[in-house]
Formats: sequence, structure tokens, C-alpha cells
Amino acid sequence: MRASKRSRNNPALPPTLEPSDEDKLIVGVRSAWQGPVPPPPVMAEFSEVVEQGAERIFRQWELETEHRRAYERKSLNGQIWLDGIGRVTAFLFAMASIIATGYAASIGQPWVALF
Repeated sequence: MRASKRSRNNPALPPTLEPSDEDKLIVGVRSAWQGPVPPPPVMAEFSEVVEQGAERIFRQWELETEHRRAYERKSLNGQIWLDGIGRVTAFLFAMASIIATGYAASIGQPWVALF
């Protein structure tokens, strides 16, 4: 390592101990998780950093799950209600059409009854 490129905070290594480009190894570590909660080792680290960190994460996950299920239940009930209203409306329209056709035919208006 040349003195001009050496950091001022790090003393120079003896010439025999300087690593060559072939001896250098760079290691990177990346971790990620999928799902609502992190893996147990990460949960333990959260608890070390924040008081009751793991419990707080689990409670937040439980609250979010309850909210999502209530929202989906409400949405499903709304869809069922709309389906029922649609069927009733279709039935009433069909009955009104049949009654109007029958009435038009009974008063001698077959062309009106046809349409």
C-alpha cells in the first residue's frame, strides 16, 4: 500500500502482511422476509432494541388481520345484498313486462303486445 493512498487513521502494514488483490474477499449479507411477521431471530433483535418489540409487532399484526377480515366480511355482505336487489328488480321487471303484454293483447293491440 502506498503512503499517498493510505488512510491517515490506519497505520501501514508491514510489507510482508499487505494483502494482494488475489487475497481480498468482499462478503455482503442481505436478509429479507415475506409475510406479516419477521423470523424469530429478527424478532429477538427487535425486543432488544425496543421494549416488548416482538409483542408490539404481533399485536399490530393481529389488529391488521382483524381489520382486514371485518372489511372483507362487510364487502361480502354488501355484494350479497346487491345480488339480492338485482334479482328482485329483474323479477319485478319480468312480471311487469308479462302483465303489460297480457293487458295489451286483451284490449286488442297485438302489435303493442309483440314489442
